[in-house]
Amino acid sequence: MLLRCLLIMGLVATSVSTLAGDAAATRWPIVLSHHWSESAAKAFAGTEWGPDGYTPMGVKQALEAEGAVVYQPDKVPFGANEVRGRLLYKKCAGRTLTDMLCEGENPQVIDGVLPAMEGYCSDPNQGLAQFPSAAQCLREVKINIICHSQGCPDSRYMIAAIQNELSGKPMHQHVASWTSVAGINKGTPLADLWLGLVPRCSWPDYKPGLLEASLAIDGFFETGYWLEGGHESVVALSRKYMTQTMDIWCNPRREECPPSFNQAYPNHPDIYYQSYSSYLSWIHSCYADKHLQGWFLAGLLEGRNDGWVSLDSQRFLTAGDQPDAPPTYVVDRGIVRGTSNWFWLPHPGISHMGFTNDKVPGLGERDCLGFAYDPDVFHWDREAFYLDVVKDLKAMGY
Repeated sequence: MLLRCLLIMGLVATSVSTLAGDAAATRWPIVLSHHWSESAAKAFAGTEWGPDGYTPMGVKQALEAEGAVVYQPDKVPFGANEVRGRLLYKKCAGRTLTDMLCEGENPQVIDGVLPAMEGYCSDPNQGLAQFPSAAQCLREVKINIICHSQGCPDSRYMIAAIQNELSGKPMHQHVASWTSVAGINKGTPLADLWLGLVPRCSWPDYKPGLLEASLAIDGFFETGYWLEGGHESVVALSRKYMTQTMDIWCNPRREECPPSFNQAYPNHPDIYYQSYSSYLSWIHSCYADKHLQGWFLAGLLEGRNDGWVSLDSQRFLTAGDQPDAPPTYVVDRGIVRGTSNWFWLPHPGISHMGFTNDKVPGLGERDCLGFAYDPDVFHWDREAFYLDVVKDLKAMGY
């Protein structure tokens, strides 16, 4: 009798342990698409408040600890949606954009969704556990994309415009779900505002020297190599480029213009699209010097925003701003907010609510107005947020 009880207890304990370790084990692997201005590793690296205090963690590690298969392809910090979308799919070795786009001599693929799928389909504990052969896996495997900020339009470009060379199918047939987290899906008016301040005569071939140089320098400190074309990201993130026309000098009211980015690369009906959004109601004094101006200007132009992107752009319910703009079939999952125990002081948040490596009150930076960084007062755990998103995808069968 005692032996039977011990065996039952052991089986129950094993079952609970297995379930705990598989909480985020989705049917298809997760691909994290990182935002503007940083590398993937830096964007999704981070910290959380654990039982022992300030504990290093990170989104990828947190998801993997709960059974998810996670890839986070690295692109470039600054670039057009189309360029970053190609790099999300496949990135080659090199220190120039030509080499990274696999257009140089003897290209060697080192990163991206393509090698991730190859690795997944050759692993007996992953793809080969679902499919009888690697070949069938490569033909039928899908991915769940979770994107943040510019990582959302560049992943949509990959989905709509690229053909998978391993299967011969368009990439949209290899995507099960797409989740936008504070995505810049309809651009930001701040980019339009900056472009409006630049005289056309000072911008031959869309290459303003000062902006190009500043982004190249910033990218050099981020990656260790000098890349041109970073200025294209400002154009690509403008509201006009995303919702009206990709020719930013064309006036749709007076002439025939090329389609917008969202018109040229529409969502595919076979994919489950969803968006999470956030906004700042107040900015903590520790972050006012960095985020106040953008938050204030975006608020004047488009209302509630996260310091950079408006709620309308994040939600992505229509492709454009026109009354007849087509719907995108994106499920609005609502607004994500941190909480506060001080009813007279709302959770301050910062740009993008700390969905990437930005600090949020309660997650570090305790030297700034010390008392305000008590995790018992302000609550925000980005690892837990991403984990909830992935658990939800698992429950839906993705």
